[in-house]
Amino acid sequence: MSLSFSAALDGFEARIEAIERALETGRWEDVPAWVPPAEPPSGCGPGDVERLTRLLARAEACRLRLLAALGDAVEGVRAGRAAARAARGYLSAPR
Repeated sequence: MSLSFSAALDGFEARIEAIERALETGRWEDVPAWVPPAEPPSGCGPGDVERLTRLLARAEACRLRLLAALGDAVEGVRAGRAAARAARGYLSAPR
């Protein structure tokens, strides 16, 4: 039996909620791995298109937040490397 479109959206929404929680708490181990449906979902209901549109907007917001967090992490690494280079230069300077 094929997964209903509504059930597929339920799974998608649960995954987005887990990602949103992880973005807030930093507990990424609580985000389950995504498993695609074995068969295409069937039976798109009347409100499913609007629901899917809202879920896709939330997924895009998560993507943007993840990219911003990665950018912040990169800047932190760069700053740490610059500080380490400066410290090595200071320590290796002739006295």
